[in-house]
Amino acid sequence: MALIKTSILLFYRRIFLPHTSFSIIIAVLITTIWLWAIATTLTAFLLCHPFPYNWGVGEGTCGNRVANFVVNGAINMLTDASMLVLPLPYIFTLQMGVWKRLGVATWFCLGVL
Repeated sequence: MALIKTSILLFYRRIFLPHTSFSIIIAVLITTIWLWAIATTLTAFLLCHPFPYNWGVGEGTCGNRVANFVVNGAINMLTDASMLVLPLPYIFTLQMGVWKRLGVATWFCLGVL
């Protein structure tokens, strides 16, 4: 998932290159996404102790998997929403008609589907 989000953000950066503040926001968002992806992977593997107990082998304990899934889902939705809203201010400053700007914004927002 982090690779897909990174490719979309790099595409945004390529389109909106002259805006340096936009590039900084994208760099921060990419860093956040990758740190979160690493943390999620480590949490998934280290939630149960000892490690083979992930598959029910032997004796051990596991952390709260439901809470882990809920937090991961919430963070993914937050990063998705931020990626969706990120280009909109720049789209609405384009020098074109209102309907064309709405059309371009609609194409960017189709990522929700």
